Amino acid sequence: MKQIVTGAARVERGRVSVTIDLPITPDAPPAEALPTVEPGGAAAASPEPQHSRDFASVKARGKLYTFTRTQRLIVAHLWEAWENDTPFVGQRTLLSEADCSGLRLRDVFRGNPAYGELIVAGPERGGPVGTYCLAMD
Repeated sequence: MKQIVTGAARVERGRVSVTIDLPITPDAPPAEALPTVEPGGAAAASPEPQHSRDFASVKARGKLYTFTRTQRLIVAHLWEAWENDTPFVGQRTLLSEADCSGLRLRDVFRGNPAYGELIVAGPERGGPVGTYCLAMD
């Protein structure tokens, strides 16, 4: 017996969404056992945090964050501290690493959702006052 597969595709805000209707057969695996697929055919992303080579983008906590040149330098420094199990870095050190004298970290990340979601004040995670860290959980 021939089975027919139907589906639809749509473009919304520059993203392609595809829906496929597959017939259910008695020997078909349950839906939760099927892999999810992202655009381009890649399997669903690993829950492990990832970053691009230059830290222009970071994928963590189920979101993709993008950064300016200055922000990248700060994120790279925080990432290194996180990997070394020394997650808390002083605001002055972070600003100095990015050549941002006299600014506050929140000014550097103004308008970027990563600030407050991915990049958080140290005391929120049990660290000292005046420090920041990556919220990777």
